Amino acid sequence: MKKRIVIGAIVAAAAVFGVCAGIMAAGTLGTRDDPLVTLSYLNERFKPELAGEFEEKIAARGAELSAKVDAYVAGLPPAGGEAAAAPENAFALVTLAKGGAIIFGEGAEVLPREGAAVFAGEALPDATAGESLARGAVMPLNHLYIIAADGDGIRADTEDVRLLVRGEYELAS
Repeated sequence: MKKRIVIGAIVAAAAVFGVCAGIMAAGTLGTRDDPLVTLSYLNERFKPELAGEFEEKIAARGAELSAKVDAYVAGLPPAGGEAAAAPENAFALVTLAKGGAIIFGEGAEVLPREGAAVFAGEALPDATAGESLARGAVMPLNHLYIIAADGDGIRADTEDVRLLVRGEYELAS
């Protein structure tokens, strides 16, 4: 029986010692003086690895989206997919030679991209500037205009006037 008491006392003492050692260790780990993960590890190893992975994924996604946009603009099927048809309400590129004209239907939209285009109509709302353009005025490039009345048009003052047009229009000489 004494043997049992001695063994029990030894086991109890070992358990108490283990608990005390665990409490002391837990009290000192993860402090500012002895962190579980050092700041230098985070700055020198983890942060650059994480940033590198992030940049790779962003570059890959950007290349993927760029390829899809290029394919869509060119009217080609995107990689691994069916051909993408241009939406019905997409802008059409119209090129006018010098002296050429285009007549619009009401509500059509036009965005001059190159050359000098002169407005021939009563007043042309400029959605970009929030103003109206008067008859005979040269249309600033890269402004979106909304045609207010049927029959309003544009005349090309220079060679190769390029317009993006959405809505009803008719080319005139």
